[in-house]
Amino acid sequence: MTIDETTHTPQDSKDWTEDRRLVLYELRRLGKSVEKIDDKLDKNRLVFEHRISKIHTEVVTLKVKSSTWGAIGGAIFGILGALLIKLLG
Repeated sequence: MTIDETTHTPQDSKDWTEDRRLVLYELRRLGKSVEKIDDKLDKNRLVFEHRISKIHTEVVTLKVKSSTWGAIGGAIFGILGALLIKLLG
């Protein structure tokens, strides 16, 4: 197929018609592939958002537990320290 230099269109219109159909077919096929990939990405995004939310909840729970145990441990050492001072002092 050759290109007309003035119109920049194929000179053999029969060949261009077939090529045009093939190009349109490929564009549609690729469009469907992109839609499938987009759907998979949306599903994965929802799964990851759920997992991140779950991890966030677990981290908050661990922070509360560690603060509580830290306070209990500090209180125990404070009480033991006060008792030792009374006993030794």
